[in-house]
Formats: sequence, C-alpha cells, structure tokens
Amino acid sequence: MFISVIPLMKKNINISKKLLSAIILSILVGLNISLYTIFDKKAVSDVNPFIYVILITILGSLGALLFTSGKNKIILLRDNFKKNYLTIISGSVIMYLAYSVMLFALKFSKISYAGTARELTIIVGIIWSYFLLKEKITLIIIISIFMIFVGAITISLAK
Repeated sequence: MFISVIPLMKKNINISKKLLSAIILSILVGLNISLYTIFDKKAVSDVNPFIYVILITILGSLGALLFTSGKNKIILLRDNFKKNYLTIISGSVIMYLAYSVMLFALKFSKISYAGTARELTIIVGIIWSYFLLKEKITLIIIISIFMIFVGAITISLAK
C-alpha cells in the first residue's frame, strides 16, 4: 500500500483511476489475507495441516472448474499442462510444502506471529523478482521492505 500511496505525496495530486484502484485493491488484499489467516488458524486446530492443504486444493480446483467451463478452455488447460508440466508440478509441490509449513506455524504459535511472518514472503518475492525477472528495486521499494521488516520485528517483540 505504501508504494501505491507515494504518488499522492507529490505536489500535483492527480488521483487517477488506476492509482485509486491500486490503493483499494491493496487494502482488499490485506483484508483477505487477514480473513483467511484467521480461518486457517481455526481449521488447523481441528484438522492436520497436511490434510487441510489437500482439502483446500481439491475444493479450490473444483471451484476453478466452474470458471473453466467450455471445451476450448479445458483443451487449452490440457495443452498448457503438456507444455509446462515440469514448472506446474514443481510450483505445486513448492506451494504445498510452503503452505503446510505456514499452517504448522499457525497451529503452534499465536496468529499475530505466524501471520506477520507470512508477510515477510513479500521481501523474498521482491528478491526473487530482482534476480529471476530482472525487475528494478527502487528506493521506495527498499523503504517499503524496511517498513515490513521493522513491523514484523515489532510485532514479534510484543507480548
């Protein structure tokens, strides 16, 4: 959100629809992450985290099928899988393991600690995007990384 708000600090305040959309979407993402972290915490108190991830994946896949109706879309999915199966399977395994580890952390710690630690993945994503996608890291991004890091440390020190 900080990155989206920076343009508002300029002298000529010109709030475009694109900027306003970015700010609103970043707030909605934060609310969404908060909600599903609370649901995850409740769920892993009743279900083994590894099983929970499998259930989420199956139900999510069934839900996604509702949006892929039509023969052409299913054929495109199949063809895409044939071309990129190694990437798709690797990404799926990594996602499964990462989410399972996160759920175990939620099961055994306070939600404020595990939920905050989850957001540190933003920093890891920025680092990966720099090396793998050759994206630029600007001063605003560095300041934002610092703010995320300081916020995570502050929350972890709170009692």
